[in-house]
Amino acid sequence: KGHSILSITTFGIILGIAIAVLINIKIKVSMHVASFSALTTALSIVYGGYFLLLLLLIPLISWARVNIERHTTKEVIVGAILGILLSLIMYVITLKIFTYDL
Repeated sequence: KGHSILSITTFGIILGIAIAVLINIKIKVSMHVASFSALTTALSIVYGGYFLLLLLLIPLISWARVNIERHTTKEVIVGAILGILLSLIMYVITLKIFTYDL
């Protein structure tokens, strides 16, 4: 089932980039925060336990991006929301595909 997982992951990455491009028409979304949020959310969903603690690093990375004046607070919040939602959406899609694939 490796090709299915790779296809879903590729779709998720392309979807995330497309959504970020659309958002970037209005504001400059923080892709650093979005990427980290997506990764930590996915790890937390799949592995749970101590990986949930990684979610506490999202505000720290967001603060760093604002502190070095690369982004505004609004831009990092949108990035975090984008990353978290994208991981949740891809998790639901993966569950549906593998549930029907049995």
